Amino acid sequence: MSTLKKAVIDYLLSQSAVTDLVSTRIRPGVIEQGLARPHLNVNQTGSDVHYSMDGNTGLGETFIEINCQADTEKAAAELAEVVRKEIDGYQGTWGTVSIKASFWRGTRDTRTAPPGGGEVGLPSQTIAVEVFHAIPVPS
Repeated sequence: MSTLKKAVIDYLLSQSAVTDLVSTRIRPGVIEQGLARPHLNVNQTGSDVHYSMDGNTGLGETFIEINCQADTEKAAAELAEVVRKEIDGYQGTWGTVSIKASFWRGTRDTRTAPPGGGEVGLPSQTIAVEVFHAIPVPS
């Protein structure tokens, strides 16, 4: 798991507005079968390093998706909005990662795969987040 993905998860676990809804049910990648809802899963979808004419600037840019799964569309939307408020515009530190800026880039309706071969997936919303953070400059 990437350092930033772990930092996002640890940060969300420290926010009572989030844990009041999901308790400790925040996972990286794929959610284990049977996990109670609502819950979150966090995925890193890309990253970049910013350079200047002098080389590596020490600024990383990472793209994160946070999938908010719940029992109803309304609950998924409410969870997504709580998470968005905690992430969007954040500056500071998540664990040992220095966050320069974190921006919400949109939310889309998604559905998880149907459980047990059913035809309808479970309600979810996915939040796209762009995070600018300090990274080591190779010597």
